[in-house]
Amino acid sequence: MAGTDIKLPGIGTLPRRQVYIAVGVVAVIGGTAYYRKRKAASAAAASASTGTAAIDPQTSYPEGSPEDLAALAALAASAGTGGSYGGGSGVITTPTPVPGTGLTTNAQWEQAALDYLVNTVQQSDAGTISAALGAYLAGDPLTTAQVSIVEQANASQGQPPVAAPDGYPPHLRPLPAGSTTGGGMQLKVGEVLRIPYDVAPGQAGNVARKFGISLQHLLNENPGKTGHETSVVEYLVPVQVSASMTLASLARDFGISIEHLQQYIPAS
Repeated sequence: MAGTDIKLPGIGTLPRRQVYIAVGVVAVIGGTAYYRKRKAASAAAASASTGTAAIDPQTSYPEGSPEDLAALAALAASAGTGGSYGGGSGVITTPTPVPGTGLTTNAQWEQAALDYLVNTVQQSDAGTISAALGAYLAGDPLTTAQVSIVEQANASQGQPPVAAPDGYPPHLRPLPAGSTTGGGMQLKVGEVLRIPYDVAPGQAGNVARKFGISLQHLLNENPGKTGHETSVVEYLVPVQVSASMTLASLARDFGISIEHLQQYIPAS
């Protein structure tokens, strides 16, 4: 049996096959332990260099954390049941963050752009900026002045993270030359419109301030009104058209439909 046995010091003679199997098992165990040790050391080094655990790009949580595992489970469950984020195709889709900003919704983009243009660029007319950004995100036609505002917003924040089905946004829809609104009607810059607005009891003064006029001016435009009504009353509010105004923005400000608003715009 000399050719099939191996004599080991302190152990004695063992069959050659048994020795080989034992050596193989020891090698596998040792290799596995070595691999795990190297992996743990690498992860620790990465964590030490950044101060935080590695981030899972699918969930934005630290890899292996309870939050990460829960988010991955939710994604898997949604995919398995045909659910979706932002769609009905069974494919999980999420808004694409604007590079370098972390913005994932158009509302976040609008607020970030407004803050930048007002606080950094020092454009003081926050109302005009907000109207331009709102019209852009709604896909409304934009005046030349509004296009300029939106281009500055895009330059600072990138394009809005969520595109509309028709592409507006991120595309801009400029107005025809000489026009300040769409829908086949034109608003004349400098023209004074008188637009209906429901005023609650005791709110006449606040409504006047909202639209940049005095209470007395508002009362002068509404003979018979006193500003002390005890029920909701419709006032006609005088508004001077500016280059930033559109039918859509005026309708939003007054809480009425565009069709209703058009009844108060003089024919060209």
